[in-house]
Amino acid sequence: LAVAGLTPLTLAAKEGLALLNGTQVSTAYALRGLFEGEDLFAGALSCGALTVEAVLGSRAPFDPRIHAARGQRGQIDAAAAYRDLLGDGSEVS
Repeated sequence: LAVAGLTPLTLAAKEGLALLNGTQVSTAYALRGLFEGEDLFAGALSCGALTVEAVLGSRAPFDPRIHAARGQRGQIDAAAAYRDLLGDGSEVS
């Protein structure tokens, strides 16, 4: 703390317990998990797009009409992310 120019936090009676039992800690852990999950999902999408490229795959499975017919928001968003990563061509060149 000294190197960063910060002073230690001095807690009064029961403040430490309140921090540990409070919703702030639960919210912080939940948000950390959310952000890590988002990073993991972005990595999975990138790996999937690279796989399509590596096997000279078609972009047809990511056609928005296919996914709109199912009406699943997550599926629609994932297909859109793949289209963004893969570009506009119908086939990998």
